[in-house]
Amino acid sequence: MPIVLVTGATAGFGRAIALKFAENGYDVIITGRREERLISLKNEIETNYKRKVASLCFDVRNSDDVAAALNSLSGDWKKVDVLVNNAGVFTGGKFAAQNHEAIDKVIDVNVKGAMYVTNEALKWMPSYSRIFFINSVSGLYEIEYEAIYGASKHALTAFA
Repeated sequence: MPIVLVTGATAGFGRAIALKFAENGYDVIITGRREERLISLKNEIETNYKRKVASLCFDVRNSDDVAAALNSLSGDWKKVDVLVNNAGVFTGGKFAAQNHEAIDKVIDVNVKGAMYVTNEALKWMPSYSRIFFINSVSGLYEIEYEAIYGASKHALTAFA
């Protein structure tokens, strides 16, 4: 069976993407920071779509946690056919009003997180595999009050 790995699967687009892949016959590796939401999504996929699910609770900002979580997979889970880098955060407002913590969080999740996960997942991705990056028009155009977010999405565009 084909396997998809979806980051940020606990809400929004990530959750919807995981459900759609399961509906289309994929076994799913779901990741996120909120374990209770991962458990709920896992149960929903197994019940409604009869697919196998592995759930990994970690923060993409921590490269050691990313490596440990993905390396904890074994057996058939060591082959990723599709990687969907979806995890992301947003901050908006005037740049002068932002603090360094906001800058670090957005860059660490939106850019470095996608890089960390991709770097680890590539170890188990056959040559025919595909990688998707859930991005934003902020990665293509400058948008007022989205300096940090826009910078992170421009970087993600370049990386992709």
